[in-house]
Amino acid sequence: MTTSFNRSTLILATLAIWSALTDHAHATESGTRQIPTQLVNTPDVGDLSGPCSLCRVNDITADEDTSGQSATLELYFDDESGSFWGGLELTILLDSGEYRSMALEGVGLLEQQHAIFELDPEPDFDWGEDVIHVWVEVVRGDV
Repeated sequence: MTTSFNRSTLILATLAIWSALTDHAHATESGTRQIPTQLVNTPDVGDLSGPCSLCRVNDITADEDTSGQSATLELYFDDESGSFWGGLELTILLDSGEYRSMALEGVGLLEQQHAIFELDPEPDFDWGEDVIHVWVEVVRGDV
């Protein structure tokens, strides 16, 4: 019984690793790399799976066809209180262990709206090669 359980666990782990490698290969073939991202109420850089807020981050992808210099942030806004006006603050963890901040001002979203934001190239890091994780904080503006 224990041998059968261990064998099943090993097979499942192998399939999970193979699936992850296949997904990474597909992302590389399409010319983009997905950057691990989470939406937070307050950026806690020690917590890689923190609380969600009023919208969900679909993904941030770095465009490797242009040397990873730009990125795309996709958000889905789903808040019962209506629309959102304010900004997004990004806390970016680089592979060097350093953090960078970026602000997107004047963001307006309607309930159940999907929005795409182009993140410009940065002079001191490369989205495709240097970014390990991004935290996105929604900051409500004056209504």
